[in-house]
Amino acid sequence: LDDIDSDVTTYEQVKEDVWLSEDGDFKVTFTVPGELDDGKVDVDVSGGTYYVYVCHYQSISPAVIAPRIRAAASFTVTKAKLRYRLKREPLALL
Repeated sequence: LDDIDSDVTTYEQVKEDVWLSEDGDFKVTFTVPGELDDGKVDVDVSGGTYYVYVCHYQSISPAVIAPRIRAAASFTVTKAKLRYRLKREPLALL
């Protein structure tokens, strides 16, 4: 397994304090940020494959996140610009 800040240096923390069920399951929703700037290397988010990493807390008070990645999942970001010249026809975006 990899560690945040030593193996993964570009990231953005999108959620914290996510509780697990007794089976270790969780469900979370987050907005993909426009920039990843919490790590050592900052980048703008563009279309491509990104990863969600799950880490545990070493302690709760004060909150200290253990850098060891316990789980990971990939997802794809698509980004598009839409230009349309107004005409008299109706416009539908699907």
